[in-house]
Amino acid sequence: MNTEIVDLYNKIGGESYNKRGFTPVSFLIKKRLLSRSHLKEGDKVLVLFCGSGQDFTPILDVIGPTGEIVGVDFSRSMLDVAQKNIDEKGIKNITLVEDDVLKFEPEEYHNHFDAVFCSMGIALDDDSTRVFNRLSKFQNEKSQVIIFDLKYPDSGIGKLIYAYILEKITNHYGGNRTKHMASATLYHNLSSDENCLFSTQYLFGTFYSVILKNY
Repeated sequence: MNTEIVDLYNKIGGESYNKRGFTPVSFLIKKRLLSRSHLKEGDKVLVLFCGSGQDFTPILDVIGPTGEIVGVDFSRSMLDVAQKNIDEKGIKNITLVEDDVLKFEPEEYHNHFDAVFCSMGIALDDDSTRVFNRLSKFQNEKSQVIIFDLKYPDSGIGKLIYAYILEKITNHYGGNRTKHMASATLYHNLSSDENCLFSTQYLFGTFYSVILKNY
């Protein structure tokens, strides 16, 4: 991840992002998305671009206290808030790692996880496909990849929503139209792939989810 994005998120701060970044609608979408996956109690999940840890709760609701989460993020500020929340809740089965997702590859985690979960991170990079290709490194033979992210929409209404609302918001968090168009290409490629188990779009095509079996 480029240094501008890292500096931006450290400047935004985990506390600020934590207050703005997770709406009840987003929470429900991810709960339903996880319910469509094969995740079960005791599973191991790698959460890339974990930020301040907002996605840990819906994942823990599925895998329970016997499961394991490893959260990776490039922002120390975000991870500090995530660790604070983990400590306050007394959660013992989450490990946080500060690292660049594009470089993170400890051998002990290769083929280790039952699922790789990635939310609102792929579209931060200019090359969405490059980021996606990193996800398979950590899957075991029965793993799934679960993605929720932004993209540039195809529909006319979606383009209006994007231009007048979402583009302004996402620019503040390091996104831009070029990145979101690349994310749209990735979505269309993944949703038509033979390994795709589930795909859908939200808010007139401005957001999407996919679940893929082992890649």
